[in-house]
Amino acid sequence: MPGPSEELQELRRQARDLAALLTLPALWRGLPPAFVASSLVDVLRNVLRPDVVCVSMDVAAGESRAETHWPPVPANVVREACQRWCREAPSNTPWSVAHPLQPGSLRLFLLHPEGLATGTGVVVVGSAREDFPNQQDRYLLQVAVGQAVISINDAELLARERRARSEAQEAVRLRDEFLTVAAHELRTPLTSLRLQHELMARALPPEDLTRVKGRLLGAQRQVSRLSELVDSLMNVSRITAGKLQLDLTDVDLVRVVREAVERLREIFHQAGCDVEVLVEGPISGQWDAFQLGQVVVNLLTNAAKYGAGKPIRVVLAADAEHARITVRDEGIGIAPEALPRLFGKFERAVSERHYGGLGIGLFICRQVVEALGGHISVESTPMVGSSFTVVLPRVVSEPGRAHEMG
Repeated sequence: MPGPSEELQELRRQARDLAALLTLPALWRGLPPAFVASSLVDVLRNVLRPDVVCVSMDVAAGESRAETHWPPVPANVVREACQRWCREAPSNTPWSVAHPLQPGSLRLFLLHPEGLATGTGVVVVGSAREDFPNQQDRYLLQVAVGQAVISINDAELLARERRARSEAQEAVRLRDEFLTVAAHELRTPLTSLRLQHELMARALPPEDLTRVKGRLLGAQRQVSRLSELVDSLMNVSRITAGKLQLDLTDVDLVRVVREAVERLREIFHQAGCDVEVLVEGPISGQWDAFQLGQVVVNLLTNAAKYGAGKPIRVVLAADAEHARITVRDEGIGIAPEALPRLFGKFERAVSERHYGGLGIGLFICRQVVEALGGHISVESTPMVGSSFTVVLPRVVSEPGRAHEMG
């Protein structure tokens, strides 16, 4: 019969074992489920000191069945015994069997891990001790197996997240690749169609041209809209690839804005929106005229689309170092929860059923403005309106590279 000192030492050992078991999820974090199952054998050997340990896990994450046995030799004898025990031994009930490696018998205890998110498992521990498993053995076994379940579930969750992220990235890559190819393929027929319209307008007799002029102008407007869409897609493609190039020249900002307003006159008429341009005086700077024009067109197009037929105001201002463009509408506004993602690629703050578009206009605006060394911001109140402000340095010392923002 053990004395008080021996009992105290045993209690201390059990406390150390339990403390070590509780640290296992941190040690196993991020490791494959098969490795965790294998490590569980070593853990059980240390805390229970058994004669035989078998761990078998059908884990997911694309892995095959994980089977681990101890002692490792003779492997075939232990493996066959463990497979038979896994089939025949009752769960959570001690069971006596012949020892597979030496004369005598073993007391077996079989446990099915509970709580595995995917897959199934079984753990068998055998010992020649007559009192195996006592209450402490069972408790330590359940704690060790429970810690392994936590780690395996975490690993499986991490693997699923990685697969989902990889699949999403591949889907985005395929989408961008398709849009790039589509934009390239559409350019040639649109150019040909535009030329055909121009030739038709010149070749028709005056009386015939008068009769079809309205339809011809309508067709030309639709071709122009498609061309602008293709140009936007090409811009998105260049931005995504980090190949947006800026041609910096002296640019008259007031002229760029007035040309954009004139270019969109028909769109404003259809939307029922009056446009007012307020200018403090001449404003010029070193910018890319074409890209800056696209920014202004995109902001004005959005204002017309969501402006609910109410006035649109464009305010231009400048100081010695910066120029500011503000486009205000009195339309439907933007919900607060949509503002953080508003400038993302293919992001939309409204229903596609009620408003068309691909969700690339504001993405292009942000990338171009930041490439020019500036920034764009928005203030909006639902059912009151929105105000977009672009601030640009009048001299771009070193053009930045447009890049996607997360």
